[in-house]
Amino acid sequence: VELALKRREPVVPEVEAQRLLEARAVVPSVDGLPRLNDETFELETQSSTGQTTGTWVVLFERGESARSARARRALTEAREELLASGAVAASIDAEESPETFDRFRLVVKTTPSVVVLRSGRAYAREVTSEDDGTSLERFARTTYAEEGAEHDIPPPLTFIQKKFARVTTGIAVSIVRLYAR
Repeated sequence: VELALKRREPVVPEVEAQRLLEARAVVPSVDGLPRLNDETFELETQSSTGQTTGTWVVLFERGESARSARARRALTEAREELLASGAVAASIDAEESPETFDRFRLVVKTTPSVVVLRSGRAYAREVTSEDDGTSLERFARTTYAEEGAEHDIPPPLTFIQKKFARVTTGIAVSIVRLYAR
C-alpha cells in the first residue's frame, strides 16, 4: 500500500485483498480456507489495532464435526466473491487455538459461527445447516450489522489468561476424548 501511495496508484480492494492472501501463503489451509491459530490470528487480522489488514470473515469451529465441515464448505464457496470485495475468509479451530477462543468467548457463543471483523468491530452469528456460500457472503458483505451480534473486538489475552486458556482447554479435550472411547 505504501508503494502504491508513493507511486500515486489507486488501491483497488480486489487487488489489495489478493496481495494480502498471497502474502499469507505460509498460513496452512483446510478445505481451501486459510487456517489461523493462536500465533497467527492477531498478526494476520490485526483486529485489536484497528484492522489495518482490512475486513476478515473468520469461521470459528470446534473439531472435525459434520456441522463444522459443512460451514467450512459454505465459506469456501463464498471465498472468491469475498476476496473480490476486499474481504479475506479464514477459519480457526477451538482445539488448536484455545487462547483465541477464550479471547472471543463473549463474541462466539456457539460453534460453528462466522465473525466479520470490520473497522474495529466484530459481528457474529451462528452458521446453521441452511447456510450456504451465498448466505455467508451476503452476511459478510451487507447484512452483518442487522443479522450479527455486534461487539467490540476483545483485546489480546494477558500472559496469565493465555496459560489458563491452554490448561482448561487441554483438560476439557482430555475428558471428552476419555469418554469418547
